[in-house]
Amino acid sequence: MSDPSQIYVDQYNYKLLLIVCAILLLCVADGYFTIFNVFCLNIPEFNPFMAYLLNKNLSGFFLIKYMLTSSGLIFLCIRINFKFVRSTIFAILGLYLFILCSHLYIFSSLSPL
Repeated sequence: MSDPSQIYVDQYNYKLLLIVCAILLLCVADGYFTIFNVFCLNIPEFNPFMAYLLNKNLSGFFLIKYMLTSSGLIFLCIRINFKFVRSTIFAILGLYLFILCSHLYIFSSLSPL
């Protein structure tokens, strides 16, 4: 018999929904802040693929960024009972929170108090 903790699920709890929604919201915020940083503050985008998309098409940049994040989250949610998936989702949330803090730090350094 297989390990019951290593099964696919089709019902999810509300906590997972809140975490996924928070990650997606942070992804959108990161996209807007990145556009502002690149075009208004002349801060370069470090990801070469995203930098290419930013220079080609803003809506394409935003769409690809959101689709990559959301498809990755769908993949992880389907496998939520597998080893390391929960910690991976929390790591993604932590990474986006760190990115948000870095954007806020950049904005706070713009205007003197």
